[in-house]
Amino acid sequence: MFEPSYDRKSQRLEDYDYASGTMYITICIHQHKMLLGSISDYRMKYNDFGDFVHNYLSAYKQDRVYIHAFVVMPNHVHILLDLFEYQLSKFVTEFKSRSTVYYINKVQYKNWPKFDKRLWQRNYYDHVVRDQRDFLRIEEYIKNNPAQWQHDKFRKG
Repeated sequence: MFEPSYDRKSQRLEDYDYASGTMYITICIHQHKMLLGSISDYRMKYNDFGDFVHNYLSAYKQDRVYIHAFVVMPNHVHILLDLFEYQLSKFVTEFKSRSTVYYINKVQYKNWPKFDKRLWQRNYYDHVVRDQRDFLRIEEYIKNNPAQWQHDKFRKG
């Protein structure tokens, strides 16, 4: 019988503590569906779900996580954050879980579009922020992301 081989190499740094430090993450909607809003005149225009995600991240308070900057795009979010003895995967799981429960509620009671199998992609992109220069570059990228939408690799069409 044929056993499939999975030789995916981890993108994780071997000796890095993913529970502390400054991280940059990108979390995408499953199948890159535009469920968070749209870009108009180089600005993000949130729909109801995008507004929820924006408000969730704006109001996020946790002693062991500090969000420096974020941007909600039509089909993904970028977040620049510090972790203080708090697992990155735990933060992402919490974010995905709370936003998915909210979305499912709106599908049931407000006739929002259903999603196929999952709302968010299973994985997420993470980058360890190496130094102040890296931090400032990422912060600027986040700030200008809506204006660069026409060149965004997550944009469909």
